[in-house]
Amino acid sequence: MNKPKMSVVDEVKYGVYVWMLPDGTYFSDGDGNVLSIAAEKGDIRRIENLQKFAKIYGQPNGTPLFLSGHRKITEAEYQEQMYRMMNDQIADQYDIGAYADEARRLRQYGR
Repeated sequence: MNKPKMSVVDEVKYGVYVWMLPDGTYFSDGDGNVLSIAAEKGDIRRIENLQKFAKIYGQPNGTPLFLSGHRKITEAEYQEQMYRMMNDQIADQYDIGAYADEARRLRQYGR
């Protein structure tokens, strides 16, 4: 049986690049802070900056990985998102995709 080919489709051209190590994990400081940089997909200058810092921090072997639609947040924003999620709201008030999905769901069910 042939398996269907699948591919990732980026919803938006903005997001973050993270530094992915050869074992498939993201390079972080151990406290959950991942080496990343906000960028537009394909921004060579930002990618080179990420590579430079990966090398400075002792992890030159790796590759930049683009995460479409992701953004860096502060601890305070994280806490706010957790509060919103626990209260049945869309966690990230800037997640346009989530709002579009919610609108489609409401139209589908006539609410």
